[in-house]
Amino acid sequence: MINVNHIESGSYVNGTGKRFVLWVQGCNFHCSGCGNPDTWPFSKKNYYTVQDLFSMIVHDHTLDGVTFSGGEPFLQAEELLPLAKALKNETKLTIHIFTGFELDELKQPEQ
Repeated sequence: MINVNHIESGSYVNGTGKRFVLWVQGCNFHCSGCGNPDTWPFSKKNYYTVQDLFSMIVHDHTLDGVTFSGGEPFLQAEELLPLAKALKNETKLTIHIFTGFELDELKQPEQ
């Protein structure tokens, strides 16, 4: 289950084209100037299955892509990976991810 703060289907400001944006709940970076501090607590918000989210996304044939934001998406990497794989394998949608991690941190075995 993916802990989601907010979903917006039809954003043009969170990546290229029309996007389905998934803001996950929970972040430990607490970046200065963060635009989404309400996503920081690791409290339960809205839980969705990968299949629920995938169905919502593919139902809208006008989308150009999907954006994972937050909170910190890579703190739910294990949960988001099946969704990203399904999108890559079964659609032509692009995937954008906003993260506070550096690229070398994401290349670590735990990620």
